[in-house]
Amino acid sequence: MIITAIGQTSVFLGLTVLIILGMILARLFFQRWDRKNIKVWLEAEAPWEGEKCQACGQPYSYVWSAPNEMWNQVVGKGGAGFLCIPCFDKLCVKKGKVPYWTCGY
Repeated sequence: MIITAIGQTSVFLGLTVLIILGMILARLFFQRWDRKNIKVWLEAEAPWEGEKCQACGQPYSYVWSAPNEMWNQVVGKGGAGFLCIPCFDKLCVKKGKVPYWTCGY
């Protein structure tokens, strides 16, 4: 009985030491990897700064869309390519249309 308890304790301690060593090595690896590679990725790709509204000239950094039929009725075919939501909303009111906004991803 005593030998079995000692054997189980040594196996438990051995596994605990291996887990701790693995965690230390993983931390050292990822710290080094993060410093080298993530900086390169961030410098390689410029962040998206958004679009510029072609009606008011203000930048906006959200993505939205309107159904083609409504866009063509409000803006016209071949009209402005990028509009912020407030400018599109104002154009809708001027044309007598009521936009219905939903949120999704």
